[in-house]
Amino acid sequence: MYIDSHAHVDFESFDDDRAAVLQRALDAGVQNMIQIALGPEEDKYARAYQIVKEHPALYMAAGLHPHDADAYTPDVHNIVATYLQKDKVIALGEIGLDYYYDHSDREKQKICFASLIELAIQDKKPICVHTRDAFEDTHQIAKDAGIFSKTGGVIHCFTGTPDQAKAFVDLGAYISFSGVVTFKKAQNVRDAVKVVPLDRILIETDCPFLAPVPYRGKRNEPAHVVEVAKAIANIHGKAIQDIGNITTDNCKRLFGI
Repeated sequence: MYIDSHAHVDFESFDDDRAAVLQRALDAGVQNMIQIALGPEEDKYARAYQIVKEHPALYMAAGLHPHDADAYTPDVHNIVATYLQKDKVIALGEIGLDYYYDHSDREKQKICFASLIELAIQDKKPICVHTRDAFEDTHQIAKDAGIFSKTGGVIHCFTGTPDQAKAFVDLGAYISFSGVVTFKKAQNVRDAVKVVPLDRILIETDCPFLAPVPYRGKRNEPAHVVEVAKAIANIHGKAIQDIGNITTDNCKRLFGI
């Protein structure tokens, strides 16, 4: 069995066949999926939550992507806080820092990240972290807050170096790998898989993005998380079923599923 620990099945690209997509995931052995709701508009959280309520296999995380940190206001903070109290909402995320695109001011990103970490600690919710080209600040903010030892959390869609993965693991974080692990030029990610203890690994699709080989270039979907498990199994010399069971247990432990 598998869990897709990070998916965006609320996106419009799934509107025409969402039920079929979710059924394909179940048929592939993906027993649960964590829907990431991002806002910042309240109706986006509401839309995601309605989908989660309608599908027993879905759980939800509510957060604010660093791309939207410029839109972070007390009202947005309160919306996220409200959704954290709802049934089936098991985490705060994704939150973090993205210095690759810089869609939002870096200082505002750091303020938003630190503030939402405080909310996670207050509400005793694990966090899902997005970090891109921002390792030092992400690591420092998380370390200063002690978030991974207090509530737990995951660095989602890890694309950094083995040393960076180890540094996050040393703080108490889980590391989630996506279809990137199957990409020809992503040897650094495969090397990171080797240094992350098996009891700290999660798998995800980040769908509809980052479809793994052999689906690269197409819309990604939760059923494809099996390809991520297969790649990790090959790296560790394990059976795919073992990686599926291990990462499922890890995900359940982290998120209290």
